[in-house]
Amino acid sequence: MEACHSGRTVNIYCDAVVSNRDRNDGVQLGAASAVLYQDGREQGHTERVFGESVMVTDAMTRSLTPGLEALATLLATKSAQYRALIVFLLPSVLALNKILDISPHDKQAASLGHLTKLGELFHTYPNITVRLQWLPRKVPFIGFRRARQLAFEAIRTADTTDLHEPQSIKKQKAATKRAAIATWESLYYDNP
Repeated sequence: MEACHSGRTVNIYCDAVVSNRDRNDGVQLGAASAVLYQDGREQGHTERVFGESVMVTDAMTRSLTPGLEALATLLATKSAQYRALIVFLLPSVLALNKILDISPHDKQAASLGHLTKLGELFHTYPNITVRLQWLPRKVPFIGFRRARQLAFEAIRTADTTDLHEPQSIKKQKAATKRAAIATWESLYYDNP
């Protein structure tokens, strides 16, 4: 973290929560946020609200998305020759293992999106180095506290009418199964 204070690295803390805290309607939503630190100070942050059907692991795996958005915003102010070590810090080993995994799994679409965005950034800024690291949430870094605070605030203020929830394969299968059973039930009751 000392390298961040000296300006040699950019640290991006990514975190996610699922909560209904302080929401008037009581709807439980998932959200992820990222806080970017450079020169030992917060330089930017982004939040993303996912919706009601998102589980904690889904939100945590998608927590790299706001981190990449924060990085893209920072890099937009730099020249193409900008050189830095970018460290994404995440509090979940499980999410870290799935974030860039393109093999078939529930969150594959998010992983492909992350890789696409990273590819674009590397193409535009070939001198940056990106590292993904696990850091326990219980370690008292202000970055994780700030990221959680921003995620809770995003959930509290989210307008649920504009949310486009990411649909995992698991959620799609469950929705299809429920619809099929409902159709079969109505057909059976209409004509046993």
